[in-house]
Amino acid sequence: MADGTPEPTHDTGDQPTGTNIGTQGPNLISDRPGGMANPASAVRRRISIPAILATLLYFATTSRAFLSIPYNTTDYFGPDGPWQAVSLGLKYPADEDYSPVNVYPSNLYNTIAALYVPTSQACQNDTTGSCAAGGTVNSLAYTNGSSWYTYLNEKTGYYFYYNGSTAYMDALLPQGIVASGTIVDVCKIAEVTYPNGNTVPAEVGLMGLGGSPLARKYNPPLAVYQDDVTQSNTYGLHIGSAQFKYPGSLILGGYDRGRVIGPVLSFDAHSQLGLLDIMIGVEAGGSPFPFESKQNLLKAPESAGVTQPIESYLKPEYPYIYLPQQSIQAITENLPVKFDSSAGYWLWETSDPSYKKIVGGAGYLGFTFPSLTGNTANETIKVPFALLNLTLESSISGLDSDVPYFPIMEARISQVDGYPILLGRAFMQATFTGTNWGTNVSWLAQAPGPGANKEGLGYDPVDITDVTQTLDVPSGDDLFRQSWEGHWTVLRTDSELNAIGSGNGNGKDDNDDSGLSSGAIAGIVVGVVALLAIIAAIIFLLLRRRKRNATAAATAPAPPGYHDDKQGPAPTYAHYDGEAQSPPVSELYGAYKPVPQREQWHEVDGMSYHAELPGNAPQELPAK
Repeated sequence: MADGTPEPTHDTGDQPTGTNIGTQGPNLISDRPGGMANPASAVRRRISIPAILATLLYFATTSRAFLSIPYNTTDYFGPDGPWQAVSLGLKYPADEDYSPVNVYPSNLYNTIAALYVPTSQACQNDTTGSCAAGGTVNSLAYTNGSSWYTYLNEKTGYYFYYNGSTAYMDALLPQGIVASGTIVDVCKIAEVTYPNGNTVPAEVGLMGLGGSPLARKYNPPLAVYQDDVTQSNTYGLHIGSAQFKYPGSLILGGYDRGRVIGPVLSFDAHSQLGLLDIMIGVEAGGSPFPFESKQNLLKAPESAGVTQPIESYLKPEYPYIYLPQQSIQAITENLPVKFDSSAGYWLWETSDPSYKKIVGGAGYLGFTFPSLTGNTANETIKVPFALLNLTLESSISGLDSDVPYFPIMEARISQVDGYPILLGRAFMQATFTGTNWGTNVSWLAQAPGPGANKEGLGYDPVDITDVTQTLDVPSGDDLFRQSWEGHWTVLRTDSELNAIGSGNGNGKDDNDDSGLSSGAIAGIVVGVVALLAIIAAIIFLLLRRRKRNATAAATAPAPPGYHDDKQGPAPTYAHYDGEAQSPPVSELYGAYKPVPQREQWHEVDGMSYHAELPGNAPQELPAK
């Protein structure tokens, strides 16, 4: 797809006389995403007869009509992510070992180089320790010509720049496939400048997914197709989410049905998308907003002469969602975010009570598109706010600590170019996209959430043929919601809260940090009532025993040395020796009280409680 950005300048020198696809044998890289072996260990070997037989058996029994390019599931990248990248191996034909590298899938389009990869030279002045964290091509001995790829956002100052020399390299792909003669821009400069002017080295490179006739055979989808590895010059892409440990999916010659929820929007692969509207909605349960949904958030100044739908481009090499300033204002006024002018980013206000409900709940930012081919209705892609709660590291923001940020940025305004709205990785976490370069048809659809096994709806790769224009995908109104179950918190609706006797229409739920949930309050009430009942029963038994003992004392003879003034003089006992004898003392409320010899003794009346103790009766607690 044309990207609307400045084309790179190339001088690639002589073209190779030919390219081919070779094999390094099975088991170097598995066909399953995430199953790539260490490319550095994949070296050319002397193959024995048993190894040849094993290889033939492997390829005879293994389907190679599609080729899954694995995502790195152990290392994440970017000071504004975390982001995921795909892994492969690169080497010069004269070398023996492959260098493992990580690259972002990209729509580079008008470029000859299939890959842009940093070198160790690009890290000479690095002070961050993260330069080329995804791997480098260390040698510059076999390069010729020059190439660069750059994008400057004039409004915000975000800028990345890859500049180096081109080289023909062998690219190690899954199933031991080697794409020989791949054009790689071996970058001596690979850096990113952020809105506050802070420039840091790039951590990973870029991998183009084809499209332009200039690319000839050297982008991966076209290379594996021309060498009969796949049935078509196609790809299917979903970049997943690092924060949810949800691996991305990149398949050449096919796509993963488990990463697509229909309907699928189809459009001309060489044209931009038209963005009709942006909305805020809630997929399930109660709303953390004072509304259930809000539309008409896509806005542009009339002075620019831009009308809806506004041209937009899917650009996974860019990290953010780039929109007109008026649209950003319309969106952010409904969210607990603030713009930090020193960092140049919109930051989430984590102290706001609605923050956790929004980024942890079932709310989403929706993008509505028309179909350019007219074979489907308008389609809204839902990007959960859970995916738009990313981390901005202090190394690029200049702030005192890492902070959560909202990955939205102002698009470049130009009377000539209009609004090149760019929908980058932040958007594509929630989308499936793909292209058949043979039929010049591109696809866009909703991607599911992580699902039960972090594989969306389940791993289900299928081929794309050379003439495919429509995709056979799962469809269902509940698939998106079901794929996110267990990964977000659905708030209770007002009617649900009212049904349990604690709702007052303010949107609170069991996960509200501002007070106890209705379930917790009910449990406390039951516990208090039970405890007070036990205490009342014990007191009743004790008082009853005291009364019984007092009654018995009224009819028993007084012990020696004691008398009741109602009975006259104390009686004389034969065994009395003239000294006072201590009377027995009751264990609890005894009938007799030890007193000096001549002190009067008085019976203590038995007591019983008839009044109900405070709190014994269940009471409805006041609503909070």
